[in-house]
Amino acid sequence: MRKRIRDGEEKTCVAHVEKIHFTSPFSPMVTDQTYFTTHKSFEPASVIEEQNVHLLAVSTDEVVFLRVDTELDIFNIRKNPIFFLVQTMNAKEMITLPRNVYNQMVEQIDISDREVVWLFQTIRCGSTVWAQIFGSLPSFMVISEAQVMYHSIAFHSDIQNFQQFTRTKEYEDMVVSMIKCYINYIPRGKKLFWKTCILDDHMIPIIHKHFPKHKMMFAYRNSLGCAASYERAFGWMPMIKRDCQNVVDTMFEVRPTGAARTMKLFYTNGFDPTMCNKAIRKAMLECSPFEWFIVLWASKVTTVLRCMDQGIDIKPAKYEYLQKDPKQTIREIFRYLGLSSDLLKIACKAMELDSQAGLFFSQQNRAVHAKWQRTKDAVQRCNIVLKSFELPDLDSDFVVLDRVKQ
Repeated sequence: MRKRIRDGEEKTCVAHVEKIHFTSPFSPMVTDQTYFTTHKSFEPASVIEEQNVHLLAVSTDEVVFLRVDTELDIFNIRKNPIFFLVQTMNAKEMITLPRNVYNQMVEQIDISDREVVWLFQTIRCGSTVWAQIFGSLPSFMVISEAQVMYHSIAFHSDIQNFQQFTRTKEYEDMVVSMIKCYINYIPRGKKLFWKTCILDDHMIPIIHKHFPKHKMMFAYRNSLGCAASYERAFGWMPMIKRDCQNVVDTMFEVRPTGAARTMKLFYTNGFDPTMCNKAIRKAMLECSPFEWFIVLWASKVTTVLRCMDQGIDIKPAKYEYLQKDPKQTIREIFRYLGLSSDLLKIACKAMELDSQAGLFFSQQNRAVHAKWQRTKDAVQRCNIVLKSFELPDLDSDFVVLDRVKQ
């Protein structure tokens, strides 16, 4: 339940989160629209500056924050590998703030002295391992998947062509304010490692423009290994299969709505709908998480490659290289970031633990689920998608050339 701000008062509406109603289009992901809440109070807008209050979504008129217990230690990457899961599942209060008040507050934030490393990634590519590595370093804090952009676009807007929206001033302002808001949670003197997620790749040009000193990485893996890992981690879940069916059933709809729209945004990563629709319809994808993940992989890779072609420095970090020679792969990343090689021992030690321990898709839990069933037709459908994006076929090795300026 939400109450409007009282006229003339710069105060927020605070509501108790009573319990969660699991109706999210991508369960077990929770959104602010899946809470049962009761109004608690109006508080000064400064409440959003508290360390246990974090941004969740931005809309045209209002901004949503969630408050968690301070004891949760939400930025502890070893205890909480995925930020948005911990944030939404442990919310005690939901706080809504008028957008204009939020904008005025964020404008005053100065983060010019902060060192930030961004990790863009294809998902299922060792990105959580990288988060654990940097989380083990004494000078770093980690933000691992704050899904502000996805929550905002998927659940607080009706945008169909997200890529078109990313060219607007509204999007640019939204990105800059979100970045400043989150970096402000990090104590001065600490460096930040920010692992991104769905829809975030489109922020690269904005980061390059407004925060040119920030460093960027791209964690990736061959399409076959990535999709197979996704299938085993999530493909067994009934809601994932349901969501795949939603996008299959609406494959030829120009403007899908509801869960179909949400999952289309997810599996295309908000990439060019004309290009994605052409590939999907040509391949005639079936209700297979593996096959739809190939669209997501291709969309993410293409987005990053285009940014690199525009001259933006992004350091590739290939999963297969990290597996084969962890020390050398980490050394190359550290060299790019200007980090001391003395930290290599700490970094390699961090790799010994399951980076997703405690999550429902941890190594231990994934082991009990069936692998992707490879068929000639399924491979052909995936290869049609990859060819549409001018990417190598499913069984080919894929290497992003290192184009960063040394």
